[in-house]
Amino acid sequence: MTRTAILIVTYLEFDFLVQPLLKLINHFWLEHPPIFITGTNKNFNETETISIKDYNFKNWVSTYYESLKFLQQQGFDSFYLILDDIHPIGKCDANYLNLYLPQKAEQYNAGYVYLMEHFSLLKASECQDDEWLHIVPKSPYSISLQFGYWHIDYALSITDKIQKKGIINIWNYEIQGSFLDLQDNRPNFIFKEANNSLIPNSKLETLPEKVRWHVSRTPYPFVRGGFLYQGRSTRITRRIYNEFVGEFPEVKQILEYTNTPQYHTFDLIRRVKKRIKSWELLFAD
Repeated sequence: MTRTAILIVTYLEFDFLVQPLLKLINHFWLEHPPIFITGTNKNFNETETISIKDYNFKNWVSTYYESLKFLQQQGFDSFYLILDDIHPIGKCDANYLNLYLPQKAEQYNAGYVYLMEHFSLLKASECQDDEWLHIVPKSPYSISLQFGYWHIDYALSITDKIQKKGIINIWNYEIQGSFLDLQDNRPNFIFKEANNSLIPNSKLETLPEKVRWHVSRTPYPFVRGGFLYQGRSTRITRRIYNEFVGEFPEVKQILEYTNTPQYHTFDLIRRVKKRIKSWELLFAD
């Protein structure tokens, strides 16, 4: 039987997003798999923070790879990858996530299942399954680090090859990973469409259609793209969070904090440093 974990990946700069994530998972996802957190040196209640020797917080790929090996050593063979700002905003379909999806993925020998509705930029084709589409390999966005279910061996194979290419950040991971030649040619899948009936229509109907589109209605409902877009929370995201999970104190804190001059200054400095670094790489000999 498949042993599944939840792996939350964060950065030191954004680990303030983890506490509300834990609160919402514990509230909305009943009997969820054990949670592990990496990318921070903070400790959180009821979770295990993965400890890595010679930890390099600036190398996301290395951190992720070592975390996958840690989970494998603990006897897990699959995991749900959740980045720190992919918060559930409604009741999860626990039976689907805990039992049905792992069994179905094992049946199809899936490398990973992208838990989001199919979008036009991703190439996918019909397959034998009525619910999922087969992701076309070696095409843009065919490997994504949005919320998904992964087989650990497959994730390790991809990450090992990316490491050997000298890639260290999360963005290039997706770009490079999507076009890799892998010995492990497992099929990958994405939802054709999703309609999580556990999300109250009364809340969705309060949102304009263009805002409603941003709510992914998979068995783990979340805002497409996450709470932060390039480090900032958008008006659309803030409206959805206020409507769906605004009553949680932990959520109120991040909504308030990311709207303060202090955070805007931090974000501006971070962007300037990132731009300077890109210039240095561009003009390096």
